[in-house]
Amino acid sequence: MDAPEPKRRRTDAEEIAKLRGDLDETEDKLIQRSQELWDAIERQDELAHLVHDMRDEMVNMIGRLEESENRAEILEGRIEALEDLVVVENEEQDEDEDEEEEPAPVAESDPESTVEDD
Repeated sequence: MDAPEPKRRRTDAEEIAKLRGDLDETEDKLIQRSQELWDAIERQDELAHLVHDMRDEMVNMIGRLEESENRAEILEGRIEALEDLVVVENEEQDEDEDEEEEPAPVAESDPESTVEDD
């Protein structure tokens, strides 16, 4: 059996080259992660603006809805007033028609009474 060869020790130049490779790899990862972080911050900022815009739009829509509800209530009140007016006018018209249908009172005449001419 062959005895395992002892590991060869790296030379200083090899060690420096390895460390430089590790450093370059670490720097690349750091740059990549830094860019990912900046991208995430930018997306977060865009989302914050979007949420703010949506909030403003919701406030605007709620205001318009409240105005519409107020107009609807006003219109409902006007409709009720018009309906009441129509009812009153119809009642007055019915009363007028009833008065027209009643015959004028006829003077009663006494058949025994006669008008004498002089």
